[in-house]
Amino acid sequence: MLALLSQGLRNKQTADRMNISEVTVKVHRHNLMEKMQATSVPMLIGMLERLRSATGEPPQPNGHSRQ
Repeated sequence: MLALLSQGLRNKQTADRMNISEVTVKVHRHNLMEKMQATSVPMLIGMLERLRSATGEPPQPNGHSRQ
């Protein structure tokens, strides 16, 4: 979901691509914003991009990080 979020897709588009409900996308986005203490989606995306840069890990297509 993070990769799709960073592409600027709308909730409905993200939900369709992930085959989940739009409500689920909204809940996940809300939880991410709360945990990261982000006050806007652009702020959250910026934080996620900085984390990716720091770890050197590319975004995963399914939204999961490598284990």
